[in-house]
This record gives sequence, C-alpha cells and structure tokens, in this order.
Amino acid sequence: MNIPWLLGSNNPHKLKELIEICDIPVDWQLATDFNLPSPEENGESLEANALLKAVYYHKATDLISVADDTGLFVDCLNGAPGIHSARYAGETNSYDANRKKLLQELSTLQKPYPARFETVLAVVWNGGKWLGRGVLLGEIITIERGNNGFGYDPIFVPTGYTETLAELSPAVKNGMSHRFRAYKQLEAAYRQGYLPANLK
Repeated sequence: MNIPWLLGSNNPHKLKELIEICDIPVDWQLATDFNLPSPEENGESLEANALLKAVYYHKATDLISVADDTGLFVDCLNGAPGIHSARYAGETNSYDANRKKLLQELSTLQKPYPARFETVLAVVWNGGKWLGRGVLLGEIITIERGNNGFGYDPIFVPTGYTETLAELSPAVKNGMSHRFRAYKQLEAAYRQGYLPANLK
C-alpha cells in the first residue's frame, strides 16, 4: 500500500498534472478531500508561501504535505510582479487585468524584457521539510498571442522558442515548464531517499 501524501491545493487539474509528471508510488489526496480552506499567502518569498501552505496542510491532516508557489519575475521591473503575480492588478482582478497592468508598466521601458517563471515546491512531514525549485527563462512580448495557456502565458516566450506558452501545445509546454522542472526535482528527491517514504 502506498504512503498517503496531500497536495495542498483545491485544484484537481493541478493534481492530475502532478501525477502525470511525477512518477512516484504515492497515494495522492487533495485538500478538498478534507474540506480545508486555503491559507492566507502572506509570505515575502515563493519559498515562504510554499512552506506556509505545506505546514498548514500538514498540521491540519498530519499527512506528508506538498504545496507550491509560482511567480513571474521581470528583470527590468526589479523582479515584479514576483510573489504578487496572481494578484498583480488587485485581489479580485482577472488574468487579463494582470497582463494589462504588466504591459502598462513595461510600456515606457526599452525592449527586450527578459523574465523568468519560478515554481517552488515545499514538502513537510513530521520532523522534516524539503524545498525544490523549477525555473523557466524567457522574455515578455507586448502583443498577446495564443489561446492554450492562462495567466501570463500569452505574453511569455520561453528561451529557445518563437512561440508564447499560450501558442505551444499543452504537451510541449508541460514537458519543459517551471512546474514540470520542480516536479521532476521532487521525483528525484524521492528516489534518492530524501523524502519520507524512503527514509530509514
């Protein structure tokens, strides 16, 4: 019987993506299985927010808990929107509003606009924690292109590509994304014995 782990999210699509990418023998459960609300993300870094969530879900369920936080960091904006990426245009604003605000911020600055996506994963269990990170380099463009993605995908072109993330197929995007790279670090850490199921 596989050891149960909790993904600290209420998003079943995120769980599906994790299972498809991260090949480890774990009995995954979702926060919605426990009717747990999401905690307030008030950390000052991706690491702090990921750990905050993983600790919260671990304390609530006593299960090994995994949580992540993701941000878009634009060099010429001193790293903005960064940890505020999801709420850049305000707590109730949409993806469209976030992109519009970002492009307004860039409109008076000289191209190109190098940027990176980062995802930090945190795993918390009794007596231990682990952090992993996935990074995707690229640049921001000023005209939205593509319909496959969400968030900032229509204005982000990964290094080595001419298409935006929203123009790439889901299979291509998911095979090289920041989240994919973070999940692969989690898989490697599990297989190398750094995570609870393999610890002696």
